[in-house]
Amino acid sequence: MESRKRAEKYVLDSSALIGGINPADLRGESYISPLVERETHRNPMIQARIRCAVEERKLVIRQPSRRSLEKVKEKAQKLGETILSAADLETVALGLDLKEEGDEPILISDDYSVENLCESLKLRYDSLITMGIGRLFKWIYYCPGCGMESLSHGICRVCGTPFKRKPKPTREIRHRGKIMGGE
Repeated sequence: MESRKRAEKYVLDSSALIGGINPADLRGESYISPLVERETHRNPMIQARIRCAVEERKLVIRQPSRRSLEKVKEKAQKLGETILSAADLETVALGLDLKEEGDEPILISDDYSVENLCESLKLRYDSLITMGIGRLFKWIYYCPGCGMESLSHGICRVCGTPFKRKPKPTREIRHRGKIMGGE
């Protein structure tokens, strides 16, 4: 029986489009969420690339499932990834939808928090401009005044100082290859 390799599928976030990725130039099909399209609406070059790629059937603008979006939000909360935008969450959820449909999408982002979330969900990802994350990490909130730690942001109940956050590395990541840039 002949083995057929599936075409590559990419999920792009705003940073990938802003960084210069043209979905029409990628081998395979690309996906963005409606919120990513809205985030880039003020850039006429990106909007032209999006329109052309959609017309060439190289780009699909797709809303992620509610189920995947809830799963991504829950995982982000557990990691302490509280600064992700709605577009970031939709992008990762879209990747999760494609994975659950039997594909192995590659999410392209230069956002370390998005990469951290992808790593945690066992989604393939790559960066375009940055080196990408080297460790999976969980955010810890701490009080710079008294040193108290917390799992969520806010105000320290001991001394009233606003919490700051710092990453707590959990494990090293093997994925270091550059899918987009070659290595």
